Formats: sequence, C-alpha cells, structure tokens
Amino acid sequence: MVCTTEKGSSNPDDFALILVPADSEGVAVGNPYHKCGMAADVNTDIWFDHVRVPKRYRMHGPGDDLKYWKRAISMGNIGSAAMCVGIMKNVYEIIKGWTTERVVAGKPLKEHSIVADMLSEVAMHIESTSAWMWMYTREIDHPEIYGWEPWDERFLLKTRGLALFASNAVERACSRAMDYMGSYGYAREYDLEKHWRDQKVIGLWMGGKGLKTLENARYWYDLETL
Repeated sequence: MVCTTEKGSSNPDDFALILVPADSEGVAVGNPYHKCGMAADVNTDIWFDHVRVPKRYRMHGPGDDLKYWKRAISMGNIGSAAMCVGIMKNVYEIIKGWTTERVVAGKPLKEHSIVADMLSEVAMHIESTSAWMWMYTREIDHPEIYGWEPWDERFLLKTRGLALFASNAVERACSRAMDYMGSYGYAREYDLEKHWRDQKVIGLWMGGKGLKTLENARYWYDLETL
C-alpha cells in the first residue's frame, strides 16, 4: 500500500510502502473490473476501514520507501516500453503476412506504395523504440558509467519520456495496420484487435500520457511549478 505516515506532509521520510495482508480486519475487496484489454492484469477497488498492521510491515523504512518506489516506477516505464515493442513486433508479423498474401491489381498489397509507406512506419517505430529502451536498460544496469542510480529522480523523469514515446508508437502502429486490414483488423480471429485493446491500457497505466508528458518536460526544461 502506498501511503503517508503524516497527513499533508511533503517530507520524503513520511512516504511509506506498507504490506497489508488481504485478510486483515477492515480490508474489503471489490469484484474485478471487465476491462477492454490486459485481462490478465486484475484491477478492482480496495477499501480500508481502520486497518492496523504491525510496524514491521513497512517495506524499507523512512526515506528508503520513496527511493525504491522511484526505482519501481523507472523500471515500470522501461517494462511498459518493452511490452509496446513486443506488441509492435507481432503487429509487424501480422501485417507483413497480410500484405504479402493479399493480391490487388496483380501484385501483393505490400508492393503498392501507399501500403509500403505504412509498413515502413511500423518498422521504424519498432527500431526506434527498441534502441531507446535498450539504451535505458544499459543505463539502469551501469550507474558507475552513467552517474545515476535507478531511483534517481532524473532517471525516473527520463524513462517517463520513453514510456510515452513507446505508447504513442504502438498506438500508431496498431491503428495504421488496422486501417489496411479493414474489417479483418477488428476481427478477433486475426489478433490485431487484441493488441489494439491491450496497448490502450499500457498507455493509461502508471499515470497516463498526461503525467508522462509533464514529467518528461520537467527533466528537459527544469520546470519549477509543474
């Protein structure tokens, strides 16, 4: 549970990560939501009514809780980008097969310039997102080279930009591929529509695109009021 040990405090030491067993007295859990995508990731409402747990259930302690939470967000941003790359690679496989097998005006669909433009864009999104993602995974593995730890505020803000770029790229790739597959694109038999639904959830979790945009700007432009 993410919470504070002092209501209204902005002191980093008061940020707390506390383990709360689901069967604790006062904990109530709602039914899972039926989401458009990422069905394996179960989301629901949890209510706490005067719940008490032992002090030792705090995960790391004052100061360290926030530090490791930042690390989790940074790694979550990179992980989100990796999921986007995985989706785009399968979109590439689907649309490549589709445009190779379908023949229009005597030649495969992919041989038409307007379709080749879309295919090129999907490939570029995969390559550019992959390169950015691998660069940041190297940085997180080698703080002795790059000068920051995974919980560094600067690194968190930078990885927000990666997650934003990746979610925009996969949304574009899915939409463009679906445009050229027509009704087959949104048919469940061809898998593309599942990727289209899943990528939307990836773009919205961990704060959504609005927060990612602001935090990326905070790093690059030294924003003081946002």
